[in-house]
Amino acid sequence: MTHAKSCFVLVFLLTLFLLHLNISQAINMPEQSKTTLDSLNWTVNESSVERIDKIKSEDVQEFINKLLGDVDNMGKLGEFKLIDLNKDKKYELLATIDYSGRAFYNTLVIVRKTNDTYEHQKLNAFNITNIDNIIIDLDDDGIKEILLTNLFGTYRGINPVPRWTDIYRWDGRKYRLASNEFPKYYEEKIVSLEKKVDELSREIKDKRIGSENLEYYQLKVEAYYIEIEKAKRLLKPKSKEGLERALRLFRSDDVDSRFDALVIFEDIGDEQSIKLLKESIKDPNPGIAAQAQMLLDKHLRKQKVTQ
Repeated sequence: MTHAKSCFVLVFLLTLFLLHLNISQAINMPEQSKTTLDSLNWTVNESSVERIDKIKSEDVQEFINKLLGDVDNMGKLGEFKLIDLNKDKKYELLATIDYSGRAFYNTLVIVRKTNDTYEHQKLNAFNITNIDNIIIDLDDDGIKEILLTNLFGTYRGINPVPRWTDIYRWDGRKYRLASNEFPKYYEEKIVSLEKKVDELSREIKDKRIGSENLEYYQLKVEAYYIEIEKAKRLLKPKSKEGLERALRLFRSDDVDSRFDALVIFEDIGDEQSIKLLKESIKDPNPGIAAQAQMLLDKHLRKQKVTQ
């Protein structure tokens, strides 16, 4: 055998050996573990922080569906975030869910892991678009409050609707409604809304708003006033702030205005307001009648809780 042939055979055999070695290593190499919420260490540390970034939305969707048991009505996952909300060195999972099919993420799910058990809480809001914007430490104690905004009226497309932000506080077991424990937030909210009212009112008065947009901005001002008066009622319990406006709206021919009036009546809850709610159950407009019944039921539930 010539020297050239010997070199060729040697290279060929070496190549076969290396190929065999690589195949054997590939076969015996353990599969890299997939990072899921079940496999995640929910304790806050450097390794868990690194693994959080590897969690995929489809895995969170599957986890949430299984946890909630939403077999018949599986909500669509929006945004999710793992964060230590209550300063206990344990992660909580926050996830927004859309059940409408219209990308309105109106449900917030909060998940905690205790030992090997998952505990969850569902809170309602109107279309949460950014989780970071709703978790704020309002009292600087290191524990996050959750601020959820809902419509204080009925949904009416692009037209302005009064809104209300409730504050939820961690009580050691879950997040509970605690809006009345944060008066400073609502005092600042009133100031902010009053500035908006002044600015819009000046624009309307000075005719800087075109006639085609005038009604829209008038409705916006009305919505701001309703929000201001609700905040004042929270700061001064049993106040009838806003009742005069509600009575005016109630006498209106505009259905949306009458809807707003009913919501204010329920929120005030005095004898006159509840009497008008009861009368509205027999309203010839079926929408008004249904809304009045729903709000009256809500009022009765509140009474049972406070008794």
